[in-house]
Amino acid sequence: MKRYLVFILFFAIVKLMSAYTWTGTSGAYEFPNETLTGNESVTYTFTSKPNTEFCLRWNPLPSQYDGAKIYIDGRLESSYGINFHMTFSDNATHTVKVVPYNTDHRVEISRAVVKHPIENQSVVKNITLDEAGDLEYYLPASVKYYIKKLTVSGPINGKDMAIIRDMAGLEVGELSVLNMSGAQMRSGGGCCGWHFYEWSGSYGDYNDPTGTYVDDDVINDGLFFRLNNLVEVALPASVTQIRYRAFDDCNNLEKVTIGNSTTVIGNQAFSGCSSLKSISLPEGIKTIEERAFLGCFSLSTVSFPSSLTTVSDDAFDGCNSISRVSIADLASWCSVTFANIYANPTYYSKKIYIGSSNYPITSLSIPNGVTSIGSCCFANCTGITSLTFPTSLKSIGENAFRGCSGLVSLNIPEGVTQMGAYCFKACNNIQTVKFPSTLKLVREGAFDECNSIIKVSTPSIAAWCSINFDFTKVWETVIDSDGNVAIAYDSEDGDYELHNPKYYYKSNPLYYSHKLFIGDSLINILDIPEGVEYIGRGSFAHCKSITAVSIPESLTTINEMAFWDCGSISNVKINSINSWNKLVYKSESMQQIVLGEKGPTIDGCTYYDDYYYTSYVDYSSNPIYATCTNSMSDVRNIQWSSTNTTVAQVNDKGRVTAFLSGSTVILASSDDNNSFCNVTIEDPSVILGDVNGNGDVSISDVTALVDILLSGNEAPAVADINRDGNISISDVTSLIDALLNGN
Repeated sequence: MKRYLVFILFFAIVKLMSAYTWTGTSGAYEFPNETLTGNESVTYTFTSKPNTEFCLRWNPLPSQYDGAKIYIDGRLESSYGINFHMTFSDNATHTVKVVPYNTDHRVEISRAVVKHPIENQSVVKNITLDEAGDLEYYLPASVKYYIKKLTVSGPINGKDMAIIRDMAGLEVGELSVLNMSGAQMRSGGGCCGWHFYEWSGSYGDYNDPTGTYVDDDVINDGLFFRLNNLVEVALPASVTQIRYRAFDDCNNLEKVTIGNSTTVIGNQAFSGCSSLKSISLPEGIKTIEERAFLGCFSLSTVSFPSSLTTVSDDAFDGCNSISRVSIADLASWCSVTFANIYANPTYYSKKIYIGSSNYPITSLSIPNGVTSIGSCCFANCTGITSLTFPTSLKSIGENAFRGCSGLVSLNIPEGVTQMGAYCFKACNNIQTVKFPSTLKLVREGAFDECNSIIKVSTPSIAAWCSINFDFTKVWETVIDSDGNVAIAYDSEDGDYELHNPKYYYKSNPLYYSHKLFIGDSLINILDIPEGVEYIGRGSFAHCKSITAVSIPESLTTINEMAFWDCGSISNVKINSINSWNKLVYKSESMQQIVLGEKGPTIDGCTYYDDYYYTSYVDYSSNPIYATCTNSMSDVRNIQWSSTNTTVAQVNDKGRVTAFLSGSTVILASSDDNNSFCNVTIEDPSVILGDVNGNGDVSISDVTALVDILLSGNEAPAVADINRDGNISISDVTSLIDALLNGN
């Protein structure tokens, strides 16, 4: 029994205090791996000579990245991170003791290595494997930490990759050039290392780590994560994907060769490879996922294949050293969709080359057959000075030519139906824009910051009316009369700042030119032709050259803000009373028509109710409209009136209703200003005195008017013969007199 207890006690002491000794003075040696918990410790004893290195790595466990204390010859040397490395300069015996940082921590030591310097050691190795997992037989510890260049062919699994990771990732390793082009990745072999799944907060602030494994024909998640010894890598030709963070933080990697079988470069695959100088993507690459090359600060040249179709968000964000972007051909490049401007390296290079040409593209001619131009394709290519589109083109993608500040003119060809958001944003030297008759939709901000535009032309008014322009809504802080930010109060939320919605039609180049041409003829009188059924959203927004508008009988719909900010309109001609009164105005106030913007203080009227802050008249879709600003807490008092109510009347919301052919002036008056618009109605189908509506005036209309007055029914506007605004017996007398006199 005593012997058994002694054995148990001995085993407990050995477990509590493990110790290993190596007395060799040549080559390298790997101590056995250990797992420590609680008060357990391990001590390594070895003999050093000048430039002997000791390296220690333990597996990172959740929330225990500072999980070990390192004592060198009894002195606390380190207690942070998951690696420890030290070089000794003396001939002596040293001890290294490792204990968990806290008693509740667990430390899994995966490598403890002593390496002595060796002169004339072979640093190049070429190995062909017949079986996956056999690399250890060619590269024992005494050899592998001295290899600088390794070529390996044949099947490789996780067991083999663990060795390669030691050679390229541990501080005692020297592997800088790795050629795996003849190798094949094969699943199995167990966990070969660790990577961090993702970061939170600032760069380098990571969450819990994840084991790395090998799968068939892929470079799996984090497989080369933080292998900082690597300078050059040639990947297996059979690899189809380079997955999530495969080479993340390999900050000495300068060159990587990718095989033709690869189709996907994964999320953050090369993120943080700050020494990477160039990347040539082979034919076969179809997808580059988000942040694939994030923070590759030294990257200067990028070559793309014709097979590429998609580049996700921020793929090249922070790659501000890129000076050359080469593409296979223009047709395939136009088919690529970039998720945002930082996904396309032209954001940094500002120019683009075809193949090995020494000269960037300046005169860009999109080849015939191209039907669409992908988003962000030519973003920030400031060197492009002329642009020619093919007749096959149907659409221009979002941000496609954003920042192409070298362009001075733009001719959108017939056939194009849609232009994407911000497609020409910041092309601030464009002066003329010519639109086709086929265009139907221009998305938000298409011409934002194109402040040099002076001429916008269309083939016809009918074609221009068919275009819908998207608007940008911006909430601007309200400033009170004292120049301070306006404050309101809500019983639940307390004080809050007031904001006023502002609408900008920077998708419409009229925002900058303020005038529209048919060819070379400036449009002042907008005569909308018969046959036009609707006016598109924002079609004439900001067109201050228009002074008069003629509304055809065929018009049924005026879309949102079609005449927004057309402050010069002072005359409106209505050609059909019936169609005018039935017009649909697709705006926040569906039937609202208000007087045109003329005066500086009528230009502004807002109010808030409780904590809702609302624009009084902020949408206008009719050529007769007004907007309001410069008010704080009350709706400014605007009075509406018509000088000839027999011809047309206006309600307190500014809705104009037409009655008879003739002329009137619609007035809008505020406390300190007034504005007006002349309205002319010419409708031959509406005849004064035609009470029964049969198309002529006769004694039967006298009878009809008398019957209406006796019955008390509402009389039509054409019964107001003397045009005094009231229908009474005096109108019967006036109608009889007109018939007797032959008028």
